Amino acid sequence: MRFLRSEKMNLCNILIDPSAAFDSVANLGEVGIVQFQDLNEDQNPHLRKFAAQIKAIDALEQKLEILTKILTNNNIKIPKCKKAVEAPSEREILDLASSNIEDMDILRKVTDSISEVASDVEKIKENLGLNQDCRSILQLTLKLMSSGLNKTNITSSTDESGRQEAFKGENIITIIGGIISTSRAYTFETVISRICRGNFILHTAPNYPSKERNTEPRTEFIIFCHGTGIPNKIESLSKSYKAITLRIPNERSKCIELIKDCENQIRDIQQTLVSVLDQQDQELKAVAKQHDCWNKKLKKAKAIYNTLNSMDTDTNKSIYIAQCWVPEKKVNKLKEVLSKSESKGDMKTIVQIQATDDIPPTYFEQNKFTQAFQNIIDAYGVPSYQEINPMPFAVITFPFLFGVMFGDIGHGFLMFSAALAAVCFEKPLIEKKIDNEIWTMLFGGRYIILLMGAFSMYAGFMYNDCFGNSLNFESSWSVNYNLSTVHNNPSLELNPTEDYKGTPYPFGLDPTWVLAVNKIDFQNSFKMKAAIIFGIIQMEFGLFLSLLNDLYFKEYLNVYSEFLPRLIFFTNLFGYLVFLVFYKWLNYGPGNGNLYSSACAPSVLITFINMMLFKKYETLPNCAQQFYPGQAIAQPLLVYAAILCLPWMLLLKPTILLVRLSKAKKGPKPAKGHSDEGVMDIIVTASIHTIEFALGCVSYTASYLRLWALSLAHSQLSEVLWKMILINSYMLVPDIVGLNYFLVYIMFLVWSFLTVGILVLMEGLSAFLHALRLHWMEFQSKYYAGTGYLFIPFAFKGIIDD
Repeated sequence: MRFLRSEKMNLCNILIDPSAAFDSVANLGEVGIVQFQDLNEDQNPHLRKFAAQIKAIDALEQKLEILTKILTNNNIKIPKCKKAVEAPSEREILDLASSNIEDMDILRKVTDSISEVASDVEKIKENLGLNQDCRSILQLTLKLMSSGLNKTNITSSTDESGRQEAFKGENIITIIGGIISTSRAYTFETVISRICRGNFILHTAPNYPSKERNTEPRTEFIIFCHGTGIPNKIESLSKSYKAITLRIPNERSKCIELIKDCENQIRDIQQTLVSVLDQQDQELKAVAKQHDCWNKKLKKAKAIYNTLNSMDTDTNKSIYIAQCWVPEKKVNKLKEVLSKSESKGDMKTIVQIQATDDIPPTYFEQNKFTQAFQNIIDAYGVPSYQEINPMPFAVITFPFLFGVMFGDIGHGFLMFSAALAAVCFEKPLIEKKIDNEIWTMLFGGRYIILLMGAFSMYAGFMYNDCFGNSLNFESSWSVNYNLSTVHNNPSLELNPTEDYKGTPYPFGLDPTWVLAVNKIDFQNSFKMKAAIIFGIIQMEFGLFLSLLNDLYFKEYLNVYSEFLPRLIFFTNLFGYLVFLVFYKWLNYGPGNGNLYSSACAPSVLITFINMMLFKKYETLPNCAQQFYPGQAIAQPLLVYAAILCLPWMLLLKPTILLVRLSKAKKGPKPAKGHSDEGVMDIIVTASIHTIEFALGCVSYTASYLRLWALSLAHSQLSEVLWKMILINSYMLVPDIVGLNYFLVYIMFLVWSFLTVGILVLMEGLSAFLHALRLHWMEFQSKYYAGTGYLFIPFAFKGIIDD
């Protein structure tokens, strides 16, 4: 019964000594049994009593976030904190701004220290990269000096003879090397040409930085120019283009010396970098072990102070007053937890159960199996306090209706196997904490998928359908025609009196129907009627659940004015439709005489329509004149009774409520216009509910035909994939040794991908959504309000997990 109705809740006032408040809230956060109410909703969060403490915690969380980024950038995993983490003491939080605390100050110091080391590492890497760039520029210059200018890729505004003449005296040549982004190289070259007016020689080459440096494509350049003003202009232009530049000596020997100096510096910097990185790595690994513990500690402290901020105080501010919802059966547990911290205060903590008209939150004790089904219900609307919860019924009806639409032994087995694997290995999968939204959703619903697969297999056995084929465990029909008759006739009829063995197939449809020409007609008739039967039974059950709600809440007026007329209306019309289906199945068929033979079987649909129109059903010659004895009298009585239920639903409850309202007028005079609003609300509400129920009975009953439609589409598509891909592809290929086997292998892969992708995933999602709709609208609308709100206890576990 704990899943049928929500737990009874008590609104409690807790009077706490300020000295014990912090520890009391911390203890309550560990057990998670109360939901605190905010008694200071109108107060600015920055002006509340513990705003300073929360601000200090926010500052530490920012430092922890910086530390997280540093660990992530260095590819260091953050292990889970295995030890029990307690919230920091109140003294520690108050002294966060000072430097005389232990654990929290360690966090601040470590974060600052590692941030400084990380900054130093970046500077060292930057210096290393600069030296590598200088070496590359000098090596390119040395190469040009060795090979001669006439062999380089040189750009100049002068001709070849002018170029050689311009650079005859080395004492007047200035060499500038640099590296620039490739995207800026062309415009840079164009601007230099204009500035220097052709008095330069430019050589370019692609730059190849080390793999550790994630830089954009870059280009090296060497410029030979002369004069005193041009080099300065080139360097100024290079800065504006964010290029690295270097003045290079004209002598080859000096270039070689500079290259050696760069290599020595690079070697020294690399050794320093390795040492610093090794030290940083050790520090980061040591810090990473404490990271999760610090994170949990800060989250707990912040949650405690947010809760304390929601409390009120007495006039003397000597007592904290907290208000919370707690399950009735856990009130004693609440008192026991609070008593643990009483020693820190001057007074005992007092728990007072408060009488209130406020609607309590809805709380169910769930387990990992039922939680997924409850989430489906809550997605439509959280159950109102103490009303019947649809979840216990959805555990069976939801996967069952899914299976009716998705009925296939093979497809159901694939779904069942995948879900079973997730259930069997759920612990290691949970520990992996896969951060993927689709995976999280599917894994959370593993028990739902498991049952959906099981019921799909059940429905598949009922339909005798496995990947578009039937399983044959010895049919109850036999073919008594000779071979020549079979070959000469495209279709033959099996006579039930001669070809039927007399005992039905053990379970589900007989495999003979796979070969029948009228297979689709028979399956459609069976599945349509089954869909209507399932739907009407489920909706009728919903009506009886509304009776249980009315009796539980002592809404006896609803029993007489809503439940009874609705039950009579629905049963007289649609319950009677189910009766006709079963009566036809049981009384019409071969072997029941000429009056009740299969040819004489009347149409249930036409019979129902004629009943609503008060028309007489026209029977065939030599057939029974009525569907059943007394039909001509029973049907009009059922319709008349159903019609009388409409004014019953429309008028009885509003009339009684209006009488009560008129009696209430004899008391204190209501505000102007209040009574008119009450009358109009009553009349409009009754009218809407009556119209909605009457039309809903028709539309919702027809809506259950989706069970037939999706089942038909699924079976036909499965059959098409089997025949068109596997069977036909094999038959069309010449009988060449080896080719047939290869083709079957390829076609089987194609068929497998299409089966999983279309029939299991896409069709499965479609059937899931349709089953969801049938529960939310057709079933739950009969009794379920869904206007409650969830009980969200103050619990550290949930806060840390979030």
